[in-house]
Amino acid sequence: IQTNLFLLQLAPKYLHTNSTSHTWPFSAIAELIDNAYDPDVSAKQFWIDKTMIKEKLCLTFMDNGNGLDHETMHKMLSFGYSDKTAIKGHVPIGMYGNGFKSGSM
Repeated sequence: IQTNLFLLQLAPKYLHTNSTSHTWPFSAIAELIDNAYDPDVSAKQFWIDKTMIKEKLCLTFMDNGNGLDHETMHKMLSFGYSDKTAIKGHVPIGMYGNGFKSGSM
């Protein structure tokens, strides 16, 4: 099938830049807490727990919000995706669609 669409490539430098923005574990944790502050978040509580998973010590993060459906999670994994808008003058953190990806690289 021939189309008139051009394929775009993701520059390795972009991936490197995003993957090094959270080189300290606490900056990735701060990203999660910042996201919990957004005005469109329904969660009222946020937990950080320590647990063993496959014989490795891990931190788990949980809140009592509505969660994500499969489609929204898929969109969140796309570079630059964000559906956030300002609410009552408060500009939400993460409106550029990079934080979630950067924090998980």
